[in-house]
Amino acid sequence: MPLAEKFNPTMVTANTMNSIAPEPVEIMNQDLYQRRWPYPACGEGMVIGSYFFRNTQGWNYSGIESPPVIYQDAAGNLYCVAYHFEWAGLSGNSPSDWKTAYSTERSHNNFAHTYYAHLFKDGSYYAIQYWFFYPYNDGNNNHEGDWEHINVFVSSQDPNAAYIIKVEYYFHHRYLFRVPQDLIFENGTHPYVYIGGDPGVGENTGGSYPEPGEWPNTWNMIDEHVEGVGPVIHYTSFYNASPNRGLVILKDRDQYDYNQNPEMSWLNAKIAWGHMNVSSPSDWHPWDGGGNAPGSPAYNPGWNRTGSCDGNFELYIFSPQ
Repeated sequence: MPLAEKFNPTMVTANTMNSIAPEPVEIMNQDLYQRRWPYPACGEGMVIGSYFFRNTQGWNYSGIESPPVIYQDAAGNLYCVAYHFEWAGLSGNSPSDWKTAYSTERSHNNFAHTYYAHLFKDGSYYAIQYWFFYPYNDGNNNHEGDWEHINVFVSSQDPNAAYIIKVEYYFHHRYLFRVPQDLIFENGTHPYVYIGGDPGVGENTGGSYPEPGEWPNTWNMIDEHVEGVGPVIHYTSFYNASPNRGLVILKDRDQYDYNQNPEMSWLNAKIAWGHMNVSSPSDWHPWDGGGNAPGSPAYNPGWNRTGSCDGNFELYIFSPQ
């Protein structure tokens, strides 16, 4: 914890009116939903519907995996079933619905802003991954639930001696790095993260950028304007917020006894963190299908990896237009 506290970032949100901020997983209410397709169209084509399955508060759902499986109801009908979380509930799943559902939280911060820090050895250095959970992304690839991260490389696991080597920022299947002389940070230890999004249209993409400005071709020839004019979330606001909120250390998913710690079982549930396959302007894109909700950090291609993460992220080369 002292190491994670020494280097945790200060965050600048994208806009003033509809900004998103990193939230604890408890904001999801830990309700589990079931989605059905007519057999044999497992995961494709027409959806019969999404249904509330159960409230999982205090329930150990570690190990749940949700590729579509075949289910037969009492009448003998066959369906394909997958499980997923919902954040805004089944009443609506669109950017306007998510913004409305999030408006109270944005105003009152009932759930303390939260970072999830995961530490591991990377060559001769130590990497601290800071994971951010956002309730939604309403940019070009609209989806409910969004996990983003940065990697902070430090010289030592001794918090008194450690210093920053570099910071990797991830956004839209791209990444770039900054060394200390090119970083915006506080006290030489707390890098700034600017959340992607265009305040002119009220969009939030969740991408993590080292500085505001125009970022051309960040996502399949789509440019992103990061103005960084929204509220600033200072790194000190993440200290001692409450149990499981504020700054939370994440171990590897096989290092927990989930019967003893069911509150952490979300990390080991291989299910979508939001409504599946919402309508999105980028539905045509082959990388992520536009509106697909992501899985937990432990099932993200960036987990325990740096750089291109085994080819899942492309090094971003800034080319001013």
